[in-house]
Amino acid sequence: MAPNELHYFRIATVDDRQALRTFLADQWNPELIYLKSDLLLDYDFRFENNLNFLLALNQDDQIDGILGFILYGQEYKNSDVFTVLWKVRPKSGDPMLGMTLLDKLISEFGFRIVSTVGANAKTLPIYEFMGYKTGQLQHYFILNDQLSEFNICTNTPKIGDDNKPIPQAGKQLVSFESYDKLTVCFNPEKYKERIPYKSPQYINKRYFNHPFYIYKVLGIADVNGVVNSILVAREVAQNGSTVLRVVDFIGDKADLTGIGTSLKALLYGNGYEYIDFLQYGIDHDIMLEAGFQLRDNYEDLIIPNYFEPFKQTNIKINFFTTASEPFYIFKADGDQDRPSRINA
Repeated sequence: MAPNELHYFRIATVDDRQALRTFLADQWNPELIYLKSDLLLDYDFRFENNLNFLLALNQDDQIDGILGFILYGQEYKNSDVFTVLWKVRPKSGDPMLGMTLLDKLISEFGFRIVSTVGANAKTLPIYEFMGYKTGQLQHYFILNDQLSEFNICTNTPKIGDDNKPIPQAGKQLVSFESYDKLTVCFNPEKYKERIPYKSPQYINKRYFNHPFYIYKVLGIADVNGVVNSILVAREVAQNGSTVLRVVDFIGDKADLTGIGTSLKALLYGNGYEYIDFLQYGIDHDIMLEAGFQLRDNYEDLIIPNYFEPFKQTNIKINFFTTASEPFYIFKADGDQDRPSRINA
């Protein structure tokens, strides 16, 4: 670092763990789950000998800023990443340090696409100033109309009879209990050009080997039993009730057409209050044909997003991306679907 430069930048290594922990405790939140669980910290950020945080270090080698990222590929070059934990020390001496961190992450490491989900509304003008796309996830749901009482969602509407009928496309949902069983029927590499691309290794780690959560990986099988697309979902219990949250979709979005009957069978068979699906990139008409309704069309309906701790309120989830259309963002992208409590 030249004598007149305030900061230099590099990716954190495992040797920076304690300095990173101190920075997060002082500048973010001492109760952050990553400070309570090295297991989760390594699960989300460890890559070989690195911890996936871009650091801004001052002339005393102290951390003045961080930008974490979750890697979807098996190397930095051409991988898609989602950023998390973007923070700069208020007295860093450089009012543009946060933007410099983001610009360096986007431009200097060979990533194909950089995105974030769960962006603070105050940061959206920064992304837009830099020329990137921002928006919000759309919140869809299927309500269990066999229930007379709801404990998680509130102000439930009567879904009218004039909604678009669910097509009967002969498609079934099939469950995969291991990654090996999934890959007999489904090849993630078929979707390498999709943005973001989730590598086979990422899918195996994220949904079959999560250290805390149990996911349902559901293939969409056509009349011949062929699986070209998968849904990923997770049960969440609260107030004596349970819901099913669809957190990811990988495949051809047209495959969602006509799975409404199978989704209703899951809904009724397990007594879920509802199935919900936060997403961007799938056409509204396809979501309707899959049996979902858009929450925004029901002004008083509350479908909570926060469960750790539980907040019975609607939440808008913002995103940014360096990608051009088409691209897809779901609840499980970035760190949106992670534990917030050590006992989760």
